[in-house]
Amino acid sequence: MAPVNATAHPNAGANPVDGLNDSWFLTEDSSVGAVQHDVAQVIGGSSLVGVQATFSVFVKEGSRSWVALGASGGAQAGWYDVHNGVLGSMAGGTGTITSVGNGWYRISFSYVGTGVAANTVVVYASTADGTVGYQANGSNSLLLYIPQLNLGAKPLDPQELSGAGRVPLNRRIR
Repeated sequence: MAPVNATAHPNAGANPVDGLNDSWFLTEDSSVGAVQHDVAQVIGGSSLVGVQATFSVFVKEGSRSWVALGASGGAQAGWYDVHNGVLGSMAGGTGTITSVGNGWYRISFSYVGTGVAANTVVVYASTADGTVGYQANGSNSLLLYIPQLNLGAKPLDPQELSGAGRVPLNRRIR
């Protein structure tokens, strides 16, 4: 996944799965105006138009407490409050948020791909429910670990990331 108007910092802390120091800080830049600060990836291969898929990631609050998951170029998205552990609004899909301990949450967004950008998934830093574009200060951040996309209506466990139903996704944020 590649950062947009943001920087990805590797080895930012212990991950919630096995405790290794390989989670990532996503730090927004200070772009002028209301712009998006995110990591995104276009999925190669066959189209996800009309296909049920679930995009998920482990997230920990840094100095940002809202995050959004987007699909189909952001036309479908869900918002998550990782300070209070609650779902925000959903557009074109359904979401889950589950505490996994030590301030980490696993968030997921399930959707049926639509439009020409159906093969794009995005993790957005956010300032509030329903917001993805904002003026940033260049230092606010979130911790991220294992972004994944799989076929079906629920996220697979990290141990199930190989085999049928998995959509190739660069799990490293660069």
